[in-house]
Amino acid sequence: MKGDRKDVSFFEDALFGIQHAVSAEHHAKESYSMTKEKIWADINKIIRPMRSKYLYRITKEANAQGYCISKHLAGFAQSLKEMGDRYTEDGEEELSKECFNDSQTVEKIIMIINDIDKSKGGKN
Repeated sequence: MKGDRKDVSFFEDALFGIQHAVSAEHHAKESYSMTKEKIWADINKIIRPMRSKYLYRITKEANAQGYCISKHLAGFAQSLKEMGDRYTEDGEEELSKECFNDSQTVEKIIMIINDIDKSKGGKN
């Protein structure tokens, strides 16, 4: 299963998808909470195991804490990107840059936790 971690570009692509899955889970839960429409709970039941499957492919084996914090950090990085987009729309360029830079920092932390060495093109 860990063969998927062979290069940084795979890791970055997977992380991008995982970030969106975390956001989709959050949105589905919030939508269900607000509307009580079963479709949102059903969507969450579909997305959550898929997000988990792909997150396991980029995290270190036998590292439950690394897996869990990577999930939370992926969501945080995605939220920072969303905030950066909103600041850009409002003409707040410095705040936008700050959010995007912080998002990159959070993604680097995920790489460190999971022993992805960008300078070597992939896994240590």
